[in-house]
Amino acid sequence: MAISAATSVAISLVLVRSFTRGVLSNAAAVRGTTKARKRRRYVVFEVEAVGELDEKQVEESIEEAFRKLFGDARYVSSGLKLIIYDAKLRRGVIRIYKDHMNELLASMASVRNIAGAQVMLIPLATSGSVRKAARRLKA
Repeated sequence: MAISAATSVAISLVLVRSFTRGVLSNAAAVRGTTKARKRRRYVVFEVEAVGELDEKQVEESIEEAFRKLFGDARYVSSGLKLIIYDAKLRRGVIRIYKDHMNELLASMASVRNIAGAQVMLIPLATSGSVRKAARRLKA
């Protein structure tokens, strides 16, 4: 079975293309340009509770609810972190990757008890920058 010249050229072009793509993607990976940057969102929330709660209690309850609903792997990949919490205002800002926003909102809704006090976490606003979230926190 003989291969025509056109088929031979087409096969060699495909091989060259796939090889150069591999080389270019490896070089780009070394520079760090192939991976798109994960976008973050900042969620401003309010804690409705009878007693006063400190930052550590609020953070642990949100993390625990997230892990309980979605598992440790999703928690780690979400980038969840309590950035700001004002105990007097009972408001805070949580940073999370955009892909996990709905999961965060679901886990916030599932938090009903923190340190023996009945609570409700109410998301007030979502922002793409910490500065704007901090402004909304105090407003």
